[in-house]
Amino acid sequence: TDICNSKIMHNVKLNFESGYTGKYTQLYPTTIANFSADANSYKSLHQRMRPIIYNHRDRLVDAGKLNFDDSDMKFNANEHGFTSYYGPCLTRVQQFQPMISFIRQGILALAREICDHDFSLKMDNVWFTIYPKGHSIPRHSHPASQFSGVYYFDVNEDSGPIYFDDPVGPFRLWYDAGKNPAKPFRPKETYKVDPETGMFLIFPSWLPHRTTCNKSDSDRIIFSYNFSLG
Repeated sequence: TDICNSKIMHNVKLNFESGYTGKYTQLYPTTIANFSADANSYKSLHQRMRPIIYNHRDRLVDAGKLNFDDSDMKFNANEHGFTSYYGPCLTRVQQFQPMISFIRQGILALAREICDHDFSLKMDNVWFTIYPKGHSIPRHSHPASQFSGVYYFDVNEDSGPIYFDDPVGPFRLWYDAGKNPAKPFRPKETYKVDPETGMFLIFPSWLPHRTTCNKSDSDRIIFSYNFSLG
């Protein structure tokens, strides 16, 4: 187990009126990586992949691989978009190899920046989801995985943000009672990210997240992925 080093904590110096010196330290943060690829690196790839995504979606519908009825399953196509999650992992589908390679390159670019010793990358699963207007995904996490992420293939300002929730938020609020005047000690329940086309997000797989409804007339298209670094 790593012992937290004060150098990686978030320290804020306190400026007392008189008689004291000190700081407050925000402990045990959760990390979300947010970075984007240059547009010229993905434009031609997106053009080639777009018809492949929709053709694969149609094949999954014909094969009965999309869930339209069972509300207990994670994805219900009536509300949560059209996903390849219940079909073959895209890492095993030849047509998607250029997209898998692109996502892998993005993960490696980040890992080379943040890893402090040699590492290997294992892609556990990759799938796409097409969210038509009015569709969203409720709060969930990705079990049995180390890291998860999203690549935004096609979004606009009305596609809807993604929210990351504090998994013990209700517990914190129960003790706080919503009346705490000490701003640095008030619990923060959620963190919002407004996506852009070409953006990568990477986060620990246990971190709960959700989206709001797509309000755009255009489909919101994303690739999700689970991976491990060892």
